[in-house]
Amino acid sequence: MRADPNRPVILSEGDSWFSYPINRNLMDHIEMMREFATLRLEHNGDEVLDILKPSGEQFKKLAKYLKRYPFDALLFSGGGNDIVAENLPALLNQKTPGMTWRDCINEAALTARFNEIVAAYERLLAMRDSARKDCLIVTHCYDYPVPNGIKARVAFGLASRGPWIKPHMVKKNIDPIVDGVPILRFFMDQFYERLQAIAAMPSSKFHVVDSRRTLIPNEPVHWTDEMHPSGTGFELLSKRWRVELAKLFPKWAL
Repeated sequence: MRADPNRPVILSEGDSWFSYPINRNLMDHIEMMREFATLRLEHNGDEVLDILKPSGEQFKKLAKYLKRYPFDALLFSGGGNDIVAENLPALLNQKTPGMTWRDCINEAALTARFNEIVAAYERLLAMRDSARKDCLIVTHCYDYPVPNGIKARVAFGLASRGPWIKPHMVKKNIDPIVDGVPILRFFMDQFYERLQAIAAMPSSKFHVVDSRRTLIPNEPVHWTDEMHPSGTGFELLSKRWRVELAKLFPKWAL
């Protein structure tokens, strides 16, 4: 900021789509769009309900930095980890003969979880309004993952993480492809609709990048593992962000 006061000032927070250590992630590609002054706080594996817990250290840190620096935008990636891994079984019903993929969704539990996520985002908006009311918040809705059981390889391939979806579906007697694919599409579509409802609130200064249908499902060129895009995939997604950011900040000349 001292070196170039005209640089856009960006704060980023969120999960592995902003902090994937194996290849260039979404935030890496966004940073490459132009010379930003960027403070990055994201960490892979983070959940929205943890990041935005009112008494949590991450929430306090966000508030502190928003008050301290003249951020133009807060870029946020969160919500995916809140519905997968150990959170997923509660959102699914045990499949029995005759059930459709829609019957496999525990609608009440899914609604309750999305209500929690929305409440967390609303806390973020309220804190932003108090700390730096002109800072825009930009987030996204991910893309459609396929529960194929592919793990994330870390530490030069010597260790792995995941999978986060397929084993939980198998335990519920849900076919990961026949039923799992439409279930996850439904989850992502519902997530987008809930985020859009926040964006539609008057004076929310909250914007959602519709990143669905950017990547080809289960395409190894676009996906590294069950949940994370490849470097190529993240680059394609960043182009969606570029379009949205150019609308919000035409003076940035992205």
